[in-house]
Formats: sequence, structure tokens, C-alpha cells
Amino acid sequence: MYPRILGLPSWGLMIGLGTLTGYLLLARLARRDGHHRDLAIDLTWIVVLGGLVGSRALHVLEYWDVYRNLPPVEMLRIDRGGMSWYGMFATILPAAWWYARRHGLSLLEVFDLGTVYLPVAQAFGRTGCFLAGCCWGKPAEHTLWAPIAVRFPVGSPAWLEEAVHALGIEHGSVAQLRAQLGSLPPALREGSYALIPVQLLMAGFGAAVLAFYLLYHGRHRRLGQPFAAVFTLLALGRFGFEFLRADNPMVGEFTLHQWISLALAAAGALLWWALGRWAPPYEPRAAAARD
Repeated sequence: MYPRILGLPSWGLMIGLGTLTGYLLLARLARRDGHHRDLAIDLTWIVVLGGLVGSRALHVLEYWDVYRNLPPVEMLRIDRGGMSWYGMFATILPAAWWYARRHGLSLLEVFDLGTVYLPVAQAFGRTGCFLAGCCWGKPAEHTLWAPIAVRFPVGSPAWLEEAVHALGIEHGSVAQLRAQLGSLPPALREGSYALIPVQLLMAGFGAAVLAFYLLYHGRHRRLGQPFAAVFTLLALGRFGFEFLRADNPMVGEFTLHQWISLALAAAGALLWWALGRWAPPYEPRAAAARD
């Protein structure tokens, strides 16, 4: 675990690198499609600001039982982690709709271009999660996971959760639990149990979806279909990866994010099919429109 790199929070650093990567890809795609370069800058602001607000808001709602007992300022402390992926859609999509309408652009075209940020955010964001030691996986009990299993050090979020559970208490600070190392099972005195590196698996999946998007975006298809396809793939992936995670509470048979994933995957697949029948075809604008 590397919570800080070059003196900077590793998760924040990866988000910054992801934002830069997304912008460069978006600028290239927008230029190829004949859009002004300002479109890439504007959409980047929408994604970054909208994503931070929406994902933080959903996280606070998910863990309201914790935050309602803390000072209100803690709800804003994103530097301490706590972001929920699906929350960003509640803010980014309406903002993108407003932007497209204000500038007389096709909403589907704006969605298609902005979609590049979705797999980029997963690839870089989940790498940041791994470096920070959050969003950890389940114990690597099956031999299938043994070669790639990881152990997070004492003091990491994964270790903290396992130590609290082992001591049979509801919560405790890192300092308190360090003082009780002797009371922990031997395996937890040097770090967490061997865990599935689900963060890296999700990051790799995000990179694969990004490669698919870049190939699909410029090919013969209907407007909006790249957005719908990527949306569906990421939702299906999230549903599957949740089975390997150990940090999200269950809501019935599945986690909250799995229920959301099922609904969004179905909606995305239906949208992709509908757009294939009724949306206008993708046609890059004239080169003169780029300046």
C-alpha cells in the first residue's frame, strides 16, 4: 500500500492522472469529429466537478448512520476517501444535458464523447484505491487467487476492518488497534489476511472497456450507442466484481451496488437496442467546424 506518492495522496494523484488522460483522449476524439477544442475542456469540468459532488453525496447517503454522528464538515472531506461510483451519474448526466441544450449540440453526441471518462475513471480510480488500501477484496481462500493475493499493512483500511471484526468491537482507531496487536490473531499482527486484489481486476477491466470504446466510437453505428454500450459493460462488470469485494454491506441477496448495476445494465442494453433502431447515424462534422 502506498497512500502517498511524491508527497501527494495516491488516490488523488491517480484521479489527476486519469483526468489528464481522459481530457487528452476526449480532445482528440472531439477534434476528429469536427468539434471545437473548447468542448473537451467544458466536458472535463462537468465530469470532474459533477463526478466529485455526485459520488460523494451517494457515499454519504450510504453511510448516513456514520456521518450523522460526525461534524457536518466531515461530509466534505473527500481527501479522506469515500466516493461512490454510481453517484456521479445523478449529477453528470443532467449537467451534460444542460450543456448540450445551451450550446445547440446533440445530446447523444455529447454523451458519446464524454463516455471516454467512464472507463478511464475506473482504470485510474481503482488503481488509486489499491494504492490507498481501500475497496478491498475478500480473503483469497481459493487456490485460484493464491498467486495474485495481496496483504495490506497494519494501519490500512482493510486491516482496520479485519482487526475490528477479530476483536468483536464496532469501531476503533488505528492507534487503539495497534495497542492491541497482541490480542489479534497471529496473521493480523503483520497485516491483513491475504486478499483478492479486486481493485486491480476492476482497473484492468476498465482499461479493456476503454480499448473497446476507442475502437467502437469511430466505426459505423448510431449516435448514443457507444455511451449505452460502455454504460452496460461497466454495470455488468461492477455486478460481477462485487462478489469479490468485502467492504460493501448486503441488501438482501446482493449489495446495493449490485442492485443498481442490474437495473442500469438492463436500461443500458435496452437503450443500445433502441438507439440502433431509431437514432441518427454517426457522421463526423466537416473539418471546417473544428476551428
